[in-house]
Amino acid sequence: IIKEKASKYGIDYNLILAIATAERVTHSDVTDIGGGTGLMQIQNRAWVGNTVRIFNFNKNEYETITITDEMIRDLYGNIEVGCMILQDTLRRCNYNILLGLQGYNMGIGSIEMILNEYCNVENKTKEEVKNNIEDIEWLEYRDIVPWGNPKYIEGVLPYVTNDNGKINTFVYKPDGSMVKLNINNKEAILKVH
Repeated sequence: IIKEKASKYGIDYNLILAIATAERVTHSDVTDIGGGTGLMQIQNRAWVGNTVRIFNFNKNEYETITITDEMIRDLYGNIEVGCMILQDTLRRCNYNILLGLQGYNMGIGSIEMILNEYCNVENKTKEEVKNNIEDIEWLEYRDIVPWGNPKYIEGVLPYVTNDNGKINTFVYKPDGSMVKLNINNKEAILKVH
């Protein structure tokens, strides 16, 4: 299911599997105390009733989908909604995979808060940071957000780390170009403050 849905939305299935593993490991149609439902821990309050415009790589076209409670509670739907949310977040983060991952957990508004603070201190623009995957100093500002997991990336990336300690994952943009995240030493990210 993960391979099918990840491919449909242009995401390395290992990255979706890593998120699912870090989030829940097993599927449940019950909303937990934190407000998340299912394998991908979709936040009902944040997503049910919202419309997402995503690119379907199987059809090679954009689709607009309204997320329903039924979708989130169904295993197939839960994985699909997780892929749609990640693709939407990645797009809003200029396909910066680290920003997109953190945004999957905290929401795009939180990423904007983090980037506003970081860019004000460092005299950078948000676009500069989004377009530079090597600029990871924004990670130090995640604690300003009072919700979500400020160490979310550190919880997901070990699941896409190979035996040599290298992190290799990718996503596709709608134009077909691949964006890669290659980190030769996972400690470069995982040790971050």
